[in-house]
Amino acid sequence: ATEVRTAKAVAQASDVIITMLRDDTDTGELVLGNGGVVEGAKEGSAIVMMSTLSPAFCRKVADVARAKSIGVLDAPVTGTRLRAATGELGIMVGGDKSLLERCRSILETMGKIIYCGDLGMGQVAKLVNNMALMINLQGAYEAISWGIKNGADEKLLVDLMKTGTANSWVVQNWDFVKSMNVDPPPVTFYLGAKDLEYALR
Repeated sequence: ATEVRTAKAVAQASDVIITMLRDDTDTGELVLGNGGVVEGAKEGSAIVMMSTLSPAFCRKVADVARAKSIGVLDAPVTGTRLRAATGELGIMVGGDKSLLERCRSILETMGKIIYCGDLGMGQVAKLVNNMALMINLQGAYEAISWGIKNGADEKLLVDLMKTGTANSWVVQNWDFVKSMNVDPPPVTFYLGAKDLEYALR
């Protein structure tokens, strides 16, 4: 790898530029701002946005990039750092199928691709996933807390739920989930609130 100092310089040296930043604002600054990716990207190159972003923002980036004949995919991921470490993320891709095929070998080094449809549909699928996760998270915490308050053992409850109809990713990864329950919460906690805001919009 060769280090360069700006997003524009990265784009000038690359055929495929991948971003994974916090939100629409940070991604917009990097991709569309002065000295950004679009300024440096070559005709025929591709921008793959792997953050969880709003579908409308992804379409805005694509509109700007299209004027320079730059392709855009949205490709948010699921699986947390547990699956990122093993290259087993779920990657929800929206955008042109032929552009996805050009980028497939790169994305497959990170995980399994699920093609979701037109640009922005990767984000719709990711927001659905995150809404369901947060509902499951709150439901599991509420139920297990109620059980503990009524004298049940936490480990027994979690083990039971893993084998019963209350099973979920949250329950299967309970120790990891609990490690996030600290005060103050980790930065990633606030990403969930951001994702729900995008869904509400």
